[in-house]
Amino acid sequence: MTYAGAGNAGEFYTPRAITQFMVNRVNPRLSKRESLLDPACGTGGFLTAAIDHFRRQLDDKASAKDRRAIEEQIHGIEKKATASPPVYH
Repeated sequence: MTYAGAGNAGEFYTPRAITQFMVNRVNPRLSKRESLLDPACGTGGFLTAAIDHFRRQLDDKASAKDRRAIEEQIHGIEKKATASPPVYH
């Protein structure tokens, strides 16, 4: 996938298969409330893979607290501003 400006200032976009592989190797555990930080989250590929990984750890007995924990354990930082301002409805 090519984005305008990719490669400028050291920007590169990691393929989804690689982000999924990385998360599987790190194997963050929801039960241990392990957190993840992507300090250059860009399009959010690594964070999306981490969310999917945590969701697969939920079962039918998962509490609302367990589901909220996923949101609390995922953190991302991006230095580059978005191309356009957000749209509010």
